[in-house]
Amino acid sequence: MAMRDIIGQEYVQRVLSNSIKKERVAHAYLLVGEDGAQKTEMALNFAKALNCSRGDGDSCDACLSCRKVEAGNHPDVRVITPDGVSLKIAQMRDLSREAWMRPLEGEWKVFIIEQAHKMTTEAGNSLLKLLEEPPGRAVLVLTCIQPWGLLPTIVSRCQVIEFRPVAPEDIERALVQQGTPPDTARFLAMFSNGVLRKALEFWNSPEFTACREQVVEWFFALEAMDDAQVLSLAQEVTGQDGAAPYVLDLFQGLFRDLLVLTSGGDTESRQVPVMNLDKQASLEGKARSIPVKAALKGVKIIEQTKQYLDGNVNRRLALEVMFFQLQSVLKEG
Repeated sequence: MAMRDIIGQEYVQRVLSNSIKKERVAHAYLLVGEDGAQKTEMALNFAKALNCSRGDGDSCDACLSCRKVEAGNHPDVRVITPDGVSLKIAQMRDLSREAWMRPLEGEWKVFIIEQAHKMTTEAGNSLLKLLEEPPGRAVLVLTCIQPWGLLPTIVSRCQVIEFRPVAPEDIERALVQQGTPPDTARFLAMFSNGVLRKALEFWNSPEFTACREQVVEWFFALEAMDDAQVLSLAQEVTGQDGAAPYVLDLFQGLFRDLLVLTSGGDTESRQVPVMNLDKQASLEGKARSIPVKAALKGVKIIEQTKQYLDGNVNRRLALEVMFFQLQSVLKEG
């Protein structure tokens, strides 16, 4: 794989490739993006491109240098990951010593620091000293979710490159090419919020698939549940693990589709696509009895509950209230 092969990140690839072609390689880059945005993959492919014998701004994946980076045994390319819960000062000191050594085989020594926002204050200060007086043939590539987790002085000495969400149609196309049924690919592409790796993980997770089917079953049964069944549902969701964090997102996606379907327009002319395309027939039946305002209220109720659960609240109580409110919404028709 080369930088050009990473789907949906043409902007990042172009910036990094041009820095090689124009011989304006920065001493430090900061790659910013969500978990699963393929930041480390891009960093490793950048390391390959920097040391590739072809030298055209991207890797050839055929020369000895490219193959060594791909195999993880190139002496001039090192990936530094958190030691436990943090990146520690000893790791940064080791990096600083190595950075001043001449490359053994390639043109550049490349150090990839994963989850750089997890650096301790001492580790950050140690790295800052290196960035203030950078070695001539060393490149540091830091990855993080948000730059505010780093010392501002570190950020200011890096070229910051932001990873953008991948377009749903690009994710959908990639999934279909790997054998995912088109309707399922549509759902996963939209549900993954522009992160291809998440979509692939969802597709390859039997637990997630089972969770989704269970949520769909609960969604269509909720209106007819008695109080004891609603309370039991809240208890079951409270006690789940594994795919449980996605339960509310899945419910919200179904209410979002109700909102799309109740907002008018036939299937062909509708501008906003239905996420749960494989469940559309059942959703259309439900949408015929639900006002637009009710569907919108359902989306808002779930969003509010997600915010509550991010805080210090009683999880079970919050879910009980949410499910009773959602049941009321479904009965408004």
